[in-house]
Amino acid sequence: MLNKLGDNKKIFIPDIVGPFLEVTLVPLESLRKEVIPIFFDMIECYHRDRGNFEIVEREVIDKLDVLISGGKGDTNYSLLMYETLLRKFNSPDINKSLHQNGVRFVNSVKLLLEQLLNFREVREGDHHSEARMLCIVNLLNFYEELNRHEMYLRYIWKLYTSHISQKNFVEAAYTLEMYSSKLQFSDITYVEKFETLPRERVRERKSRLHNIIIKHFEEGKSFENSFRFYKDLCDYNEGIFDYKELSQSLQRQASGYMSILSSIRYPNDYFFVGFYGQGFPAFLRNKRFIYCGRELARLSLVQIRFQEQFPKASLLNYTSDPNNEVKDSPDKFLQIYKVTCLMEEREEFIGRDVPSLISQFWDTNDITCFCYDKRFNKAGGKIKDDDFANTWLEKTKFITVEPLPNKLRLVEIARQEVTELSPINTAIETMEKKNRELRVLIDGYKAQRETNANPLTMALNGTIDAVVQGGIKKYEEAFFSDDYSKNNPADAENIMYLKRIIIDQVEILQDGIDVHGKVCAESVKPLHDHLMTQHDKLRQDSNKYRRELGMSSGTPYRSMRTSTIASNSTLHRYNSTLSRNMRSRTSMISVTSGEESPFVTGGATPPPLPSRKTEVLPDPQALLRDRRTAANAANPDTPALPPKKRSSLIHSSPTMNRESQKSINSNGSLDMSFSNTSIHNDHEVNNNVPTLPPRPKISSTTPPDNANNILTDEAQAVDVPPPLPQRTNSSAARPPKVPRDKSVPLPIPPAQ
Repeated sequence: MLNKLGDNKKIFIPDIVGPFLEVTLVPLESLRKEVIPIFFDMIECYHRDRGNFEIVEREVIDKLDVLISGGKGDTNYSLLMYETLLRKFNSPDINKSLHQNGVRFVNSVKLLLEQLLNFREVREGDHHSEARMLCIVNLLNFYEELNRHEMYLRYIWKLYTSHISQKNFVEAAYTLEMYSSKLQFSDITYVEKFETLPRERVRERKSRLHNIIIKHFEEGKSFENSFRFYKDLCDYNEGIFDYKELSQSLQRQASGYMSILSSIRYPNDYFFVGFYGQGFPAFLRNKRFIYCGRELARLSLVQIRFQEQFPKASLLNYTSDPNNEVKDSPDKFLQIYKVTCLMEEREEFIGRDVPSLISQFWDTNDITCFCYDKRFNKAGGKIKDDDFANTWLEKTKFITVEPLPNKLRLVEIARQEVTELSPINTAIETMEKKNRELRVLIDGYKAQRETNANPLTMALNGTIDAVVQGGIKKYEEAFFSDDYSKNNPADAENIMYLKRIIIDQVEILQDGIDVHGKVCAESVKPLHDHLMTQHDKLRQDSNKYRRELGMSSGTPYRSMRTSTIASNSTLHRYNSTLSRNMRSRTSMISVTSGEESPFVTGGATPPPLPSRKTEVLPDPQALLRDRRTAANAANPDTPALPPKKRSSLIHSSPTMNRESQKSINSNGSLDMSFSNTSIHNDHEVNNNVPTLPPRPKISSTTPPDNANNILTDEAQAVDVPPPLPQRTNSSAARPPKVPRDKSVPLPIPPAQ
């Protein structure tokens, strides 16, 4: 009947596309075979009239999306439509342009039908959430390639609402970013109402989306990812002079920076998930993914989660790649195990001392490389925990198509690499990993984000008191012997580096013990004392490595195995931090000798003590007696004495305070403290000294009993003015008086 219309068919196109598609979806194969070729006639007619059939293609795709999502169609329909239309477009009597565009259209329809059928199969129920979201992403990618903006946004919103229902706030933010990236702040045209978003200008829509994205990132404690959106908002609000909104954005951003330092954030856990067997849908069949687990996710919970989604699937209990028998089986098999992140140092962190509270976020975020480590013995024997010399490491790296976290928790693996590490490299890998974990844990307690001391207690006890694995002794036996160095000359650099890591761990443990002493309960104090004793033994064992490396006994070393080496200033700040944390248990300076204690750790060295010499103090009784005798023999109109020095028995120092000159112990050592406050030179003379009153009769005043105490102000303030001492350089009669230069002080008589 349609063919009888001739060229008038174009009048009814594309309005008749939808009704004819509904007819083809009736589950009768004979009816389908009769109606499906009509679509080729429509396309050919429209192409002959317009030179293309884009309108027909859009109508077919839109109607198929609605009808298949509504429950119509099946796999047989998809296969029949593909084979029928492909045969028509491959016929030799059609033009080249129609052939090329027709084949492309048929392939697009086949892919769309597969994606829609997969989505329909898993779209219902929470137990299919991961697979359903994967289908949505496949569909929105399909529509993005076809430049179908409306359909693309429709599936973005479906993915966004699915994430919100699952409380996947970070993934929801990444999903809305795909929409926001299509808009421009400079665009002042209007966009129509979309779902819950009102009709508004494009730049207003983008600003609204940015605020929603920031909100979800903050709900997911991914504050670092929200800052780039704050920057865009601030630039936009400043450009339109909306200072009120600008100030609010800046205040929220500042709050985000503080949350980084104060919030408790757990690292992301990642898992390998493999779907093997022909029983899985095509988009999962024999494919491998990395799954980003929820906070504090455990392997058992992740396995249960995927087994609930695919109840007929069997769980493989090994981590090696399954054979072809498993992959070609009609059944379903799941392989799930935990993997770790292989993070690369971020460019902005290179050469900088970045606090672990900031850097540890990026240790498990924006990651594309993951690994699974498997220990083995090349000789074929059983692996022992303390047999470091024969323990090899098989490291399997998985590289994903997109970084995680992302708009999906499940991201496909693009490729994998397998490498083997020698025993000494395995030891280095293990020590570095342990040091990183200890730093993160200790920094958490320093920031007062952790209140329960049990995790720190267990970590310190398991590391310091490592009885089972033998600790440093086992590394010495395995790698530091002369035989190993002789038989493995290529490992000389690795041996030195392993010693440096051990030194680094000793200093980290010292920092942890200091923190533990402040946060542990009284009932744990005996264990804390035991840890301190054991740590002292570790320090003694590590001192010989310091000497071999030319390091002082108090110089900590920061592990820098990666290609990026910290700057000297970075290392200095690190050393200073360790030094401050360890001062509570070390004797810094011997006051009497000025020598540095062997337990002083590296970092900023205290200023040296001023040089001094212990002197024998004069007898105050004899000194007063001599002064009285000299005063009686002197002329009554003798000019006033210059002011006394506080004490010439203690050498003056610009770094000594007056309060530090008050007492001297009986053994001759000074009991004083030093400050940076300078005092006046002892030789300064105050010329504004009043004239002494007439000398009264001398009263017998008992001198102080303690002859070793220096004369204080009270001891000097006797009721007799101190006379001039006798000159010791001449026994002749006193020469006539001459005016004396008062700027030159008189010497104190020597000790008797």
